Amino acid sequence: MQFISNISAFFRRRHANRTNNMTTPNESGDNIPKDKADQLRYALLHAIEQAPADVLLLSGGLDSSMLAALDPKIPGITVVLEGRGVDLRHAQQVAEYVGIPNWYPVEISLEKAFKDLPEIMKLNNTYDIAIKNDIPVYEGLMYAASLGFRCVRTGDASDELFAGYSWLHQMSDDQLKHWMRTAVPEIRLPSSQMGKVMNMHMSYPYLSQTVWRLALKLEPQDNIIELQTDKPGDFSQQFDPYLRHSKKWGKLLLRKAAEGLLPHDIVWRTKTPLEYGSGMYTIEADLEASLTDEEEQQLKESGKHFWNKAHGKLYIMFLESGLTPRQPRSGEYACTWCTAGVIEGRHHCATCGAYPSNVPPKPGVFEKDYPME
Repeated sequence: MQFISNISAFFRRRHANRTNNMTTPNESGDNIPKDKADQLRYALLHAIEQAPADVLLLSGGLDSSMLAALDPKIPGITVVLEGRGVDLRHAQQVAEYVGIPNWYPVEISLEKAFKDLPEIMKLNNTYDIAIKNDIPVYEGLMYAASLGFRCVRTGDASDELFAGYSWLHQMSDDQLKHWMRTAVPEIRLPSSQMGKVMNMHMSYPYLSQTVWRLALKLEPQDNIIELQTDKPGDFSQQFDPYLRHSKKWGKLLLRKAAEGLLPHDIVWRTKTPLEYGSGMYTIEADLEASLTDEEEQQLKESGKHFWNKAHGKLYIMFLESGLTPRQPRSGEYACTWCTAGVIEGRHHCATCGAYPSNVPPKPGVFEKDYPME
């Protein structure tokens, strides 16, 4: 144990040497650097200083790892599906490198992940197939609360601000700038509602006004670069035939800002959605396998549309939890997949996950094609 303590102290001292010379912008702004990467570091430092937190949800991806590097004094929590998540080793690497005093790796069972789903559905009134991303966040918040922490920091919204998503790379410069101005301010994070219900305060440094203002000044080339590498810039692009062979990487400026603060392979880690890094994506096969013939018939009679059978199973669980899609209010239209209300101007349904939610789906119950039985 003494050996481990000495190693941890060594990493903390080494990281402190890298960050001691970094100061937050003063009121006059005369100490703000001209280099954009340094400006981003300073903006994030300012955001962290303005919103202290008790603990960080650390996935080991670039976004949360950068926050750990800039404020290594607070503990970190990493949640994965037992025996299936790769985030654990990345987060451990970051925790040791920056010298986090207490890092809590949490592995949950498949059974526990299934039990969490109805609770998350109730918190956010959703059966979106992307709910798999919310399981490690939910468990992380629960674990933080069990340790007595009340303010939780996350790396959410970095992908939106710095073009982490591969589909953003396909936009023209004008389209991307317009999206940044109009869509980003409308971001609604599932963790925000979960934290509110749990009486936890959520801290999002990437959504601070300081970072947001800097992001708005950037050109697309500040964030997007084409690299000749076999690794994808976005893990999800392999599932899109139009993006599968793209060589573009996002978050270039954030990667530059992280150089020297994080290990090279973390700085250039492929953007990996939480459901994949945590291993939660594997429950999709279990959800699909658990759908009974009777439940599938219920889906066919529901008049709703689903991505696949796993999505249909989530809808069954949604109904069994006593939930129904909320009907449109003033300023909303009815989702073409589930009839839930979607705010005018948006094209993603927060209830069912349909996209685009304003366009009729293809005929049939499932978006995915299944062999005729």
